Amino acid sequence: MWKNATGARAILSNHRGDIPEGTLRSILRQAAIAEDDFLA
Repeated sequence: MWKNATGARAILSNHRGDIPEGTLRSILRQAAIAEDDFLA
């Protein structure tokens, strides 16, 4: 489980290979991380 400064939580599982784009977007949304911030 990952928790950001505002208390938003996301569960991150171990994936073999690449994570599907939709799954990654969902994880970022749950963790309140902007895609641009993640890619920077």
